Amino acid sequence: MASGREPVDPWALISAEEQASIKKMSDVRLRENLGGAGVQQAKLDTMDRTALLEEWARVKARMAQVEAATATLPVTPVNKGKTQEEDRG
Repeated sequence: MASGREPVDPWALISAEEQASIKKMSDVRLRENLGGAGVQQAKLDTMDRTALLEEWARVKARMAQVEAATATLPVTPVNKGKTQEEDRG
């Protein structure tokens, strides 16, 4: 089922510095990072360097999107050690 959205280039969502850093990573490091991000070992075993780079760019792009979205959330005060009743009164 198509979502109706155009596919987004993950490289366009990350900084030039991050892109350079990703492209310098070894295949071993890419596999470790992707495994830590939840990519199944069976899938990793079938991926060549290009696929590893693209997948890690997608992961980093998603992380950047989440960071951007959460950076705009309002900050609510924390009532340190107070119960709701103490805070009200």
